[in-house]
Amino acid sequence: MQSKRIELELFCELGEEEIQSRQSLLIQTLAERDDVDAERAAKAKQYRDKLTALDERQRKLRGVIRDRSEYRLVPCEVRYHVPREGVKRITRMDTGEVVREEDMTSGECQLNIFASVGELEKLCRDLGEVITIEEVSPDDDDDADAERDDKSGDGAE
Repeated sequence: MQSKRIELELFCELGEEEIQSRQSLLIQTLAERDDVDAERAAKAKQYRDKLTALDERQRKLRGVIRDRSEYRLVPCEVRYHVPREGVKRITRMDTGEVVREEDMTSGECQLNIFASVGELEKLCRDLGEVITIEEVSPDDDDDADAERDDKSGDGAE
């Protein structure tokens, strides 16, 4: 008689040690599933954010193409006391187009009290005063402040 040994999957009752082992495996499996689910949710949010950003870019581009124009930063010149005293004119540097004219703020009026050096000289002549005006760049003005501080002894050392 000939025989062989085989293995079959059959019902078996577990001992206490095997039950504890399976409980540990179940807890580990639940934790891994929670991690994978959290990772999936994070990835889904990233993809949603990417898609939302792309949708916004497409919406803006469609509008630009439809309107055949867009807003850009454009270099402009601000001229004080133009077209009249107390008003400033803002002009595009690329086209020369006047963007707008608006009243100067009180601070701008103080900084630009005279439309030009010539206007200040004329006022002084009219008043009988003799003055000498020296144009000073902002950097030169800082140097002059430092020299005055040194002479008065107030300079930081």
